[in-house]
Amino acid sequence: KNKTEDFFPTVVCLSIFIYIFIFLIFFILKDVILAKFAVSKAILYLMPLLVLTCGIRQGLYQILRAENRYKLYTISILSYQILLILGFLSILKFIHTAEAIVIAMIIAILSIDILIVNCIKLKAGICFRLEKKILENILKYALPLVMTNVCYYLILHIPNFIFQSRHQYINTSVFGASLLLSTSIIVPISELFIFVNLPPIIKRYERGKDCTKYFTNVIQTFLIILIPIICSITFFSKDIVSILFPKEYSASAILLPLITLSVFAHSFMKLINIKYHLIIKTYVEFFIALIISLIYVSIIMAFANNYTIIIAAILIVLAEFSLLILNSLTIQQSINCKSILKTFAKTLLISILCAILTILLFMNFNGAFIIKILFCAGMNYYLIYKLKNQILML
Repeated sequence: KNKTEDFFPTVVCLSIFIYIFIFLIFFILKDVILAKFAVSKAILYLMPLLVLTCGIRQGLYQILRAENRYKLYTISILSYQILLILGFLSILKFIHTAEAIVIAMIIAILSIDILIVNCIKLKAGICFRLEKKILENILKYALPLVMTNVCYYLILHIPNFIFQSRHQYINTSVFGASLLLSTSIIVPISELFIFVNLPPIIKRYERGKDCTKYFTNVIQTFLIILIPIICSITFFSKDIVSILFPKEYSASAILLPLITLSVFAHSFMKLINIKYHLIIKTYVEFFIALIISLIYVSIIMAFANNYTIIIAAILIVLAEFSLLILNSLTIQQSINCKSILKTFAKTLLISILCAILTILLFMNFNGAFIIKILFCAGMNYYLIYKLKNQILML
């Protein structure tokens, strides 16, 4: 409704309140965190600055999404990855501890914040004013999302807290490395899909147009891009781990496929859950996330004495696919589930066959990891392209 002059001041005031609340919680709990977890004081005190820069970036991303500036968003994602790597390698020459990566993240994110601010022109200046009606609408829409994301965060990251609290630092590292690799590959693609397609889907819906075909095609395209990547990671996880990780992380070869499946299911679910945003029923997603997270935590407590990284990974897979299935069964009118299932099955079959063929062809070739992955991916996408009409048809 172009009420940016009222909207942005309300968001600014709300954001300031949230940051004050977060920082108060931080200072109250900092001694507990230092006592319970293997975190240095330097890293702990860098965290509020990292949270602040990340929060500003996320706010700026919402402005880019509202204006559908997907090119700037893509450039910012790529720039962040490059700046993070270069910054980390540079800082590592002077600081040989974990603080180097945190400082590099802060510098990289702050640089992206400055880049986006310089590239966009806000229609409303920064001022402080609360509009009651807008604030009510924001909280009605956003509070369930906040609680939903807390549930999602717990499902993905509880294992690391448990391993840390038990001083199982190698398990923490192995699990964290597998999760980081999976999210670094899958999440940027997923987020870009959501970023690009959310505004046109919402516009179609607001204008009373049927967005079923468009939304279904978006999900189908998401599947044919990501399923070959998931299969490649799953079938060649041992090769990937042997190249990227030290010998102490060999258990990641088993973990990586499970964690990758979890991250894929989570990303797929987030894309499907655009339907809740259309009808502003984000509380439905929250109730599902709350139920699954409570069941998940209860099962973890049942396995408390025998909790290992393999059990942790299996439980996350079960939790994420449960979330995906339950969310797929609610509010059906915005997507064609039958067409999506057909695309999923056909793409998965092609990817599995390509992976098996690649393994057979390269059976006697040791150390051909990159060639195998490229061959498998190339064959995958070539067949999908040739069969795209059969795979994508509604």
